[in-house]
Amino acid sequence: MNASTFRRLRVVAAKSPITLVCQVSSRTAGALFLFVVAMLVAGTSVPACFAQTVTYTGAGAVNFGGVNVCPSGKTTPSPCSETLTLTYNVTASGRLGTPLALTTGAADLDYRLASGSTCSGSVVKGNTCSVNVTFAPIAPGAREGAVEIVDGSGNTLATTYIYGTGIGPAVAFSPGALIRLGSGLSGPQGVAVDAGGNIFVADTFHSKVKEILAAGGYTKALNLGGYLFFEPGGVAVDGAGNVFVADTGNYAVKEILKAGGYATVDILASGFDLPEGVAVDGSGNVFVGDTGNGAVKEILAAGGYTTVKTLGSGIVAPEGVALDGSGNVFVADAGSFKVKEITAASGYTLVESLGGSFYEPSSVAVDASGNVYVTNPCCEISEIVAAGGYTTVNTLSEVFDGPNGIAVDASGNLYVGGGYEGTSSIAEFPLSQPPSLAFGSTDLGVGTGQLSTTVQNIGNANLAGTSITVSPNWELVKGSGAPEDCTTSFTLVPGAECNVSISFRPFDTGSLTGAALVTDNALNAPAATQSIPLSGTGVNPDSPEITSLNTTYGAPYSVIYVNGSNFGAATTSNVVKFNGVAAPVYYSTSTFILTTVPGSAATGNVVVTVDGKSSNAVGFTVLPMPEVTGISPTSGPAGTVVTISGTNLLDYENKGSVTFDGKLLSILSQSSAAIKVAVPAGAATGEFHVLVNDTGINTSTFTVTR
Repeated sequence: MNASTFRRLRVVAAKSPITLVCQVSSRTAGALFLFVVAMLVAGTSVPACFAQTVTYTGAGAVNFGGVNVCPSGKTTPSPCSETLTLTYNVTASGRLGTPLALTTGAADLDYRLASGSTCSGSVVKGNTCSVNVTFAPIAPGAREGAVEIVDGSGNTLATTYIYGTGIGPAVAFSPGALIRLGSGLSGPQGVAVDAGGNIFVADTFHSKVKEILAAGGYTKALNLGGYLFFEPGGVAVDGAGNVFVADTGNYAVKEILKAGGYATVDILASGFDLPEGVAVDGSGNVFVGDTGNGAVKEILAAGGYTTVKTLGSGIVAPEGVALDGSGNVFVADAGSFKVKEITAASGYTLVESLGGSFYEPSSVAVDASGNVYVTNPCCEISEIVAAGGYTTVNTLSEVFDGPNGIAVDASGNLYVGGGYEGTSSIAEFPLSQPPSLAFGSTDLGVGTGQLSTTVQNIGNANLAGTSITVSPNWELVKGSGAPEDCTTSFTLVPGAECNVSISFRPFDTGSLTGAALVTDNALNAPAATQSIPLSGTGVNPDSPEITSLNTTYGAPYSVIYVNGSNFGAATTSNVVKFNGVAAPVYYSTSTFILTTVPGSAATGNVVVTVDGKSSNAVGFTVLPMPEVTGISPTSGPAGTVVTISGTNLLDYENKGSVTFDGKLLSILSQSSAAIKVAVPAGAATGEFHVLVNDTGINTSTFTVTR
């Protein structure tokens, strides 16, 4: 038995949804028998190929069809679920474990085991067993999964791909704040996300594939598949959690099997030249952007990933590929500066360009509504809006350097890889979360300039809005017109968007918070509500206002400059308090006050009161008083290292300083108990002046010897 024969047996055993029994010729049967005996004698587990007990009786993947997304515990809108039975032939007696129903590798999400399954416990050769699976989608769009039959030790015996479509509207907001995830990456070019929120990354210039775990806040990364990659490009994850990789530098497409902990790597088909993009559908078929050959190709799961088909024509350099729920293929064709769609309905012969021109687009992703997200490595992340026939292009971000990989989860959150040397990371744009709109200080009764957010339907059914309300002190105003304003009762078809613009018109003074509430039928809930946080400060037109302090921390008796407006020109007209403790006012104008931190003050707010009218509050941190107790040595020539001892000598923001004879010294080391400096050349005998937390202290005299 050669290595190629064994590899094919293992692939058939692990991957085929149709037959999982070892099929060998009489020529290799003896070798296989000896191989099994040798493994048993050595105490090694027999490969799954030799421990098969079941085969799936169906042909290919199982389609659950379209099912409505329903609120938790509700049975409307019907149907909220679909239960199907998968039947397996028992080909060898034995004991089975509990089967798994997975959604992109995660258990108990969209797909769950239903009661009545018999593919567990003792089974007898010649009989059949069944697995009942319920599909209850938690999000709209294509929902991919798998059923796995396992033996008593948890080893996977059979994998059957399953897929279905969740139906319902969903809401996303833009702009979204950028959140950096993970660390230690170098030029990540491929990104995928599973149903559990775990992120799979082609860490290109480290030649690794990694999984950044959602558990623990994306702080832990695992290396998958060892060191068998060279500058990998795209990644994708299938219903069973297996990871597909465009291994660009090795001119290969590879699969990292989840079974066994992502240790096994298979090579799929052949004949690729610089493959860069990869995607996988609900049946396990793999789509590849074969850049060097200027083609998009499909590797068929049936037959063990040996058959390759070329899709469409006129593709120049496809660097990224993505699939929608209908099987249409979206392509980032960097060579033609276009994003293209190869339609499934045409048998993958019709190729159309979407949304105008892009500068060398490198990756694409598509959400449940059909919106297409594109990375332009030069400068930006864009969205081609499905509503209106892919003619509208929105710029989502221009602050992420070198974006070069993109994925979108079921909630509409974007995950983007890229960055240049030293800045490489994964960025999340949490578009499912309404952005906070922060307004500045505003006079009572006077409206500020508007702030806006865009509401978009990223589901595959109409989003029906029933109301938009804002808290007191805010008001809805007319927006720019692009996109159109959301009315209090609005309907958005899949992919469509509207604008919510808000002005701050305070009638109360002080720091104010509120919310804009959008009520609609997101995820088919009858009265779903999204809350947009609002904040601002209301001030009387003639009330004092603090615009800034020279520092927001300091020790008692630190000198503080208060900048603002409507202060009293006479020092006696101003009352300045630090957390309620009055401070001396040494000098003032209508826009400036000179004061010091009171000796008994504690951390809290600084407030200025003039003629009974109080200003806004500004936070201030009061720190312990620094103290110098001595220096050592007390004399020496230039270059002598002197230790200044004391307490509370460590500056809050490491901005402390030491001068000697008017010269600013470099601090060699600094702690709460000591500061070390060197006597500068040409200095004369004198005292060290220590400035810590804006409080200055002189030491005893240091004598400079010659």
